[in-house]
Amino acid sequence: MKRFVAITLIFAMVFVFTACKNLPAVVAGTQGKEYESTEDKNSKDESASQSDTAAASQSDTAAATQDETSSAVTTAVSDDYLIVDKDTIKTPAYNYEIPKDFEIKSKGTDPLLENKQGTVQLNIMDKTESAADFDTYVEKTYNSYKTLGVVKDELKDITIADIEMKRFGIEIPGDDGVTLTTYTYAAQVSGRTLMITVTAKNGELTEADRFDEYIADIDFARQ
Repeated sequence: MKRFVAITLIFAMVFVFTACKNLPAVVAGTQGKEYESTEDKNSKDESASQSDTAAASQSDTAAATQDETSSAVTTAVSDDYLIVDKDTIKTPAYNYEIPKDFEIKSKGTDPLLENKQGTVQLNIMDKTESAADFDTYVEKTYNSYKTLGVVKDELKDITIADIEMKRFGIEIPGDDGVTLTTYTYAAQVSGRTLMITVTAKNGELTEADRFDEYIADIDFARQ
């Protein structure tokens, strides 16, 4: 029973391998870049249609427009946005150059990437609105897994790429023989609370420092 609850919780928090989601529509800017804005979580109702896609520009106030032969799209950008520029993900809190052997499985607010072998996933989640108190939020998340008995590596304070973080690892042995190992990293960057998970299947990654290498490749913004 504990195993079932643990796996359900992992899936609910997007911490493990998931099916490929439908990628939301994007608007191509004048320089061939794709832009996606995230909704203002403080002012927009959660039930708003996910089909509403905003055009964004590189600045916070500029806008992108489509060709005159199609419907024009003009929407100002908020402080929360995600830009996919060729092989780079850009946000106010971080930039990430997508490795050549990885592809984006879901672009939304919390991008999910997976290697082409299907053995490693990287999920970068913005938990700013959920984590009013950073330390309490991380402790609560960690303790929920500890209670379920799936913790592989205790909660620790670490530093990666000069960014102070908290890290813990969990391991879920599946009934089908597939073992999922996830390391979760929590950090406060440019006023945002990020929860980043690296998940490996069937021992693709084993030691903590192998998981850390993926986090070190993220270019975090410095205040």
